[in-house]
Amino acid sequence: MGFGFLAYLGVPLALHLNLGLLEKLYANGFADDLTSTGNRKLLRWLQASLWPPIEREGRSMSLLLLDLDNFKVVNDTLGHVAGDRMLRRLAKVIESEIRHDDIVCRYGGDEFVVLLLDSSVQEAVAVAERLRRRICEVSRQEFANYPITVSIGVANYPKHAEDVKELLEEADQALIREAKLRGRNRVATAFQVECPENWVEAKSRLPRRVKDLLEIVCLCAEGTMEHTNRVAELSYRLAEALGLPESARTTVVQAAALHDAGKIVISKKVLEGATPLSQEEQELLRLHPTLGAAILANLDTEESIVDAVHYQYEWWDGTGYPYGLSEDQIPIEAAILAVVDAYDELTNPRIRGMSLTPKEAMAEIAYYSGIRFNPIVVDKLQEIVSATVYAMHH
Repeated sequence: MGFGFLAYLGVPLALHLNLGLLEKLYANGFADDLTSTGNRKLLRWLQASLWPPIEREGRSMSLLLLDLDNFKVVNDTLGHVAGDRMLRRLAKVIESEIRHDDIVCRYGGDEFVVLLLDSSVQEAVAVAERLRRRICEVSRQEFANYPITVSIGVANYPKHAEDVKELLEEADQALIREAKLRGRNRVATAFQVECPENWVEAKSRLPRRVKDLLEIVCLCAEGTMEHTNRVAELSYRLAEALGLPESARTTVVQAAALHDAGKIVISKKVLEGATPLSQEEQELLRLHPTLGAAILANLDTEESIVDAVHYQYEWWDGTGYPYGLSEDQIPIEAAILAVVDAYDELTNPRIRGMSLTPKEAMAEIAYYSGIRFNPIVVDKLQEIVSATVYAMHH
């Protein structure tokens, strides 16, 4: 890695310390021998040297704690030489997906810490999701016989902690209690453990029987939990941006969590679409919003939630299903759900195909504005996505 390591200490740190001191730090064992990232010694030094100016200037920082899932199997089966080779490759993947002023450290055998300077919770989660997807992609391509996934805990200063030590503790709790225990290969944030945001609280108010149904839905298809969480969070933000009352925001979050409920009665073969579907199978797949609405209605779910699930595939121009509703006949909650679900499927495909960038996904959605999607909802989502992308790069 050599002198390039200093790039990962970033501009803020370079302003705080002179370059000669940074060279001495590197020479004195602040880099990991195996992966050439930083090491735990660097983290301890950052706690003492980088933190005071961050606190003094009122800046923010997010910490990602990455833990490769089931990595022990690689070492036990292929040997430590192969395991080390995989660690070095995945460390390079992490470095390639973050900014030059962010910091990567190897924290343990198969754990890495990423410090994101001047980063909000939402920006950190977006980076974490990108890392998770990229590690999965590289692993499948280059280590096909033993593909690796990653679980990631996210914590933010000043929202969740007061220093680097507490950031690590909060991220570790999120990693263990939310990511690992819920099935691995997912991103979890500290607010899920301690102080839920509004969309999490809205989802938590579902009746017990409906929550049980949600767990069954998430077990039926890989990636469903991550998908529903992303759709629920973005749906809340979109409803908020549209100026909807809290009751409507709660409805759209709960509908987002349950929008795939009808799929529990459809075979995995049909859902995954691995082979071309027959006309009968296509018709069955189109029934899933109606089936989901019926299941929810039988559980005494609120009518507004049932309607949002039922009408999520109605099109603005009246050519959707199941009833051919159009324009303002479609409940606003269903219109929000339709746009956000499409956006997430384009940027995080669960079945097959390459994911699109946020810009590419919004271009695809904008093409159907006024045809498939409510144009007001599309415009507001464009504002949210553009603001998020801008914040991630500045």
